[in-house]
Amino acid sequence: MMSDLDYWQLRLHEFIDTKEIDTIGATDKYNSLTGIGKIRFTTVVNELVQPVLNQYNVDPRYFKLLLDKKMTSKKFTYQRVAIWAEYFHEEGVTPSIGNFDAIVPSYAKFE
Repeated sequence: MMSDLDYWQLRLHEFIDTKEIDTIGATDKYNSLTGIGKIRFTTVVNELVQPVLNQYNVDPRYFKLLLDKKMTSKKFTYQRVAIWAEYFHEEGVTPSIGNFDAIVPSYAKFE
């Protein structure tokens, strides 16, 4: 059976679905933290996403709601969060959980 720490480390690797993030650095950060896997995962993901939130002026409270609701979802990836933040910045819409689900990443669309 997979341990708690191994499970959340796997989820971290699933979240990092882009070459823009140093996977080894994120894993090292995860391993250097103390506490249960979920807390380590949340800490590392918040750090990874903060530059995107800053770039698109997204209130971190919206991301916290998203993280709390979506952290175990297979759809919850760095790419989707970046697309979500950019979309709300460009459209001037207030971010929400439901809108995150409605956005299909461009790489998932068929041309």
